[in-house]
Amino acid sequence: MWQRLRDWLHDRLGYRELMHILTLDISRLGQPWRFVWASALSCVLIVLVVTGIMLMLVYSPGVSTAWGSVYYLQYEMHFGWLIRALHHFAAQVFLVLLAAYLLFLVFVGLHLPPGEVVWWTALLLLAVAFANDVTGNPLPWDQKGYWALHVELNIVGGIPGLGSAVRQWVQAGNEAGQLTLTRLYTLHVFILPAITALLLLGHRLALRRYLQRATTITVSSLPSSLAGGHKVLARLVVLSILLGLCFTRNAVPLGITSETSASQPDAMTASEMTWWQRFAWLGRWGVGALLEAPADPSRDYPIARPKWTYWFLFELRQSLEGPWAAWATVFGPVIVFLVLFLLPLAGRGRARQPIYVLSVVLIISLAIAVSFLIARTWWKDYGPTETAEKFRAEVHQQRQLAQRAIILAFQGIPAEGAAELLRRDPLTRGRELYRTHCASCHAFGMTIPASNPVAPDLENFAKPDWIYRLLQNMRDEKSIESQVLPQMASWLRREYDRAARADEKERMAGVTPQAVAKLEEDLRLIAEWLASHPRRPVPSEGPERETFDKDPSLFARGYRAFEARCLRCHPYNGLGGGDTKGPDFTGYGDADWLRGLLHAPFEMSYYGPSMVRWSRNPIKRAWMPAFRDTESTNAALWQRDLERLLQQLQERVPEDDPKREERWQVLRQACTWLPLSELDRELIIRFVLGDGRLVFGGPSVAP
Repeated sequence: MWQRLRDWLHDRLGYRELMHILTLDISRLGQPWRFVWASALSCVLIVLVVTGIMLMLVYSPGVSTAWGSVYYLQYEMHFGWLIRALHHFAAQVFLVLLAAYLLFLVFVGLHLPPGEVVWWTALLLLAVAFANDVTGNPLPWDQKGYWALHVELNIVGGIPGLGSAVRQWVQAGNEAGQLTLTRLYTLHVFILPAITALLLLGHRLALRRYLQRATTITVSSLPSSLAGGHKVLARLVVLSILLGLCFTRNAVPLGITSETSASQPDAMTASEMTWWQRFAWLGRWGVGALLEAPADPSRDYPIARPKWTYWFLFELRQSLEGPWAAWATVFGPVIVFLVLFLLPLAGRGRARQPIYVLSVVLIISLAIAVSFLIARTWWKDYGPTETAEKFRAEVHQQRQLAQRAIILAFQGIPAEGAAELLRRDPLTRGRELYRTHCASCHAFGMTIPASNPVAPDLENFAKPDWIYRLLQNMRDEKSIESQVLPQMASWLRREYDRAARADEKERMAGVTPQAVAKLEEDLRLIAEWLASHPRRPVPSEGPERETFDKDPSLFARGYRAFEARCLRCHPYNGLGGGDTKGPDFTGYGDADWLRGLLHAPFEMSYYGPSMVRWSRNPIKRAWMPAFRDTESTNAALWQRDLERLLQQLQERVPEDDPKREERWQVLRQACTWLPLSELDRELIIRFVLGDGRLVFGGPSVAP
């Protein structure tokens, strides 16, 4: 049946003549093991074509969608990691095999007449393969590919005269963007593969014609099993190398963490998967091709490098300066290519043997030089040197950013594009904003030191240990906490003195002292209670209050300690506060409380009353400014709101105070504000609270 179908197709299409050309057997030159390059290259090329078509079915060539589609391939799609890894590594293996094939052609003399067309087509194939590699590398639109494109375009831009025009055409603007990606995708998927197909066909035809002229040995004179066996072995070796590279840990691992499980309730951990599911999602454990953080022109990338196949040009550019860099990285390769291209024309007659020797020496020298430059770049980046150590540290930092972006993408990618993942991540962008806007006064543990530490360290802010340590530090008159909160520090020291005197009396009476221990227990309970971000109503009288007083829960015990020691100064849910009016502790330390504090720290429910008391004797101290969005449509309203808050503070100054005008001026100077967008303010709040949820767009987050 199949034979009849093939006969019918041949009768209608004549396909057997084409197959006869494409399945040319070059083993007729003898020693078939030397002629396995064609089989190996064809095997890799088939892998590239098949996996490329599969990738096209998923890949979305848009600046806002490219990274997300590659992420889906690597971490979400069944066996997507394998398809991408096969394509990624096959492209590099194809380049290496093609370069080795050129060496082989020189060694067997196939580059000399009448084989010049064989040589020319192979040389052009190598050039097109390099171009395909350049156009494919940025397609994931990650940091590595994006900045590698910049390095490669800088090399091209060094060409006097034409360089800037070529760079402008590729970028389609002053910097890489949507049109750049569209042009690279078109070149990589359509134009360059079509040129490759034409060159391959021409190479096959030229090679067939050469063999017909060069030898009268027939295929039948060699055992077909010998020739076929070497082809099969070559393909098996190449496929084994490809699969081995695919299973290396080059990618950034995702895994399933507590954070991703919380965001995806149906996400399975490794222990919950079958072996088949683990294999299908092996990319989540870092197997396959690397995908870095989404491309972001606003984020520095100090380890920008081209792909390793261009390291020799990168090393030349780094080693030379001025016009020599352009000659070495542009004109040098062009001259070498022209020399190699024109070599066959000189290899005629008596000059054939000298040209053959010269060709072998030239190609070996070129291979050694390129290998040396690539190895030198590797040594600079990964060798046992101080510079390499800094480079590896930077690589590690970029991998951490990539992993963070991938974890966030597992929870969902913003509609604006994957670049917004890290821009809206509190643990990444929030940390950077904290360093810019807050670290002048507040440290954040050992990771972010304060340039002028005049306020408490905010690492683990509003956690029980942080609150208790804040209270204990106030016992030291020289501590930052005592300088920032002098009245509370003075009260706390009095409380400890009173408890110490009570303990001393009990010791003299022969009773076990308990006052200091009770004070510290109450402070611990208050710290635990405040850290729970309390907003629950508390009964003030009646049977409900009696029940509450007997409640053994941590909340009830903490509130009772707070009521006994703090409520006369600090309001809670409308209760307490008195004339002193310290900050309102309703919801202390949660996002809403912090949001209001950053919006107006000198408001009456925060530090406004303290500022009024301070204005009596305004010793030098730093008051926290308000952070407001001065560029939003509400900027004018917020400015009037600031004036209203200042008016409230001024009204608290007694009318009969002889220094009233002076105190007003002091308060106005102390109440300052700094520009900060709503999004940036929210990122800082979530960073301080350790809330790693992505800040998506939506309604205003102003209080």
